Amino acid sequence: MCADKMKLNRSKTELLHITSKSYVKVIPFHVFMSLSCVLSESVDAVSSAQNLGVTIDKHLSISAHVNKICKAANFALRNICQVRKYLDHASIEKLFHAFVS
Repeated sequence: MCADKMKLNRSKTELLHITSKSYVKVIPFHVFMSLSCVLSESVDAVSSAQNLGVTIDKHLSISAHVNKICKAANFALRNICQVRKYLDHASIEKLFHAFVS
């Protein structure tokens, strides 16, 4: 990166070590932490990272992403249900269709 005159933005940089679940037992996490130095700048190692709106963890599982989407959907449906008593049936139907599509 120094040759290209680029700088590492520490606030936006995360280091995600992706392994299989069985391989984690072979390489402990503290050994991986010692490898988190890139061009004399330390980079924070994380257990999950978000890229292009998708959250993946160190085992390439998207369960954290699915949980986040379900939580957001539940929150939106709860808000629709709270205002349902103030709207007519056609408006409620439009709200649900707008949420789903």
